[in-house]
Amino acid sequence: MPELNPPDNLPIEPTPEPTPPAPAPPAPEETPTQEFLKREEIKTMSRDVALLREAEAKQEKERIASLKSEIKIQPAPTLIYPMPPVPVIPPVPPTPPLPRRSFSEGGPTPPISPLPPASSSASSPFKKIVIRGLIILLVLSIFGFGFWLWKIKKPAEQGQPAETETEISTSTPVQEIIPPEETTQIPIIQERLVTFGFRSPTATRTIDTIIIHSTYNALGGDLYDIEKVLKGHQDYNTANHYLIDRDGIIYRLVPDTAVAYQAGTGIMPDGSRKNVINSFSLGIQLIYAKTESPNEAQYRSLAMLVNDLKKQYTIPLKNILANNQINPGRKDDPWNFDWEHFNSLIK
Repeated sequence: MPELNPPDNLPIEPTPEPTPPAPAPPAPEETPTQEFLKREEIKTMSRDVALLREAEAKQEKERIASLKSEIKIQPAPTLIYPMPPVPVIPPVPPTPPLPRRSFSEGGPTPPISPLPPASSSASSPFKKIVIRGLIILLVLSIFGFGFWLWKIKKPAEQGQPAETETEISTSTPVQEIIPPEETTQIPIIQERLVTFGFRSPTATRTIDTIIIHSTYNALGGDLYDIEKVLKGHQDYNTANHYLIDRDGIIYRLVPDTAVAYQAGTGIMPDGSRKNVINSFSLGIQLIYAKTESPNEAQYRSLAMLVNDLKKQYTIPLKNILANNQINPGRKDDPWNFDWEHFNSLIK
């Protein structure tokens, strides 16, 4: 909308000036009398307020007392939980005994109830005595078997006389009669292989001869000391395939497949095969002194060993020879050898 301007020819009225405010009337001054009255009113009002409060407190106390008399406060009841009643187990009535029934009547066989355990107080001492007796009997049996095996059976298998046998005096030699079948058993041989006095051939050799020797310990001390006997042969680089000591124990020193240096430059009794006997023979050596003969244990072990070797290699009886037979004039062993008795054991 366009602004309306007054016409220029209209007279301008002057603006009226603002009227100043009228001054406030002065406050009336308080006189001493009015101030005293004012103080007394304040004291009276304070006293009235205190009395009013005391009256209100007294009324509150009376109200509380009346409430206590009307409502009697009872203590909280104590809760007691009663124990559940213990159930009473009725006694079990005894089981009536089952009627006896024989197997001939037929029908199912009634179950057999287990027997009640026997009183331990009555049978305990008897059981202890029986058990102790069985233990003692078992221990004695074990010791008896061990003694029999060690002192009787084992020496008999190795050709040793049992300790229970009576020693025979050397002044009255008695020739023991040995059944031929005992010397045909397989001998027990203990391995005692040496590292000297033999060689291993490149080809399989044929064995058809057995040479029997004798020796003893010439290094001093026990004549039958095996270690010193072997030491003496080691010094000369000689060895035998088997060695039989004074107790009849057979030791293997060199394998059968090896060539042992035991026959030297020997020759067969028929004049053949000179200086080559080692290549086709086995050597067996007995330990005893020159003034002695082989004892019966040595004869028996030697016969068992020879019979076994004869069977293995098909050796003829004529080729079981002594060292002095293949080295006449140079060797004299085996000393004091009873060929008649030995031949009776190997036939």
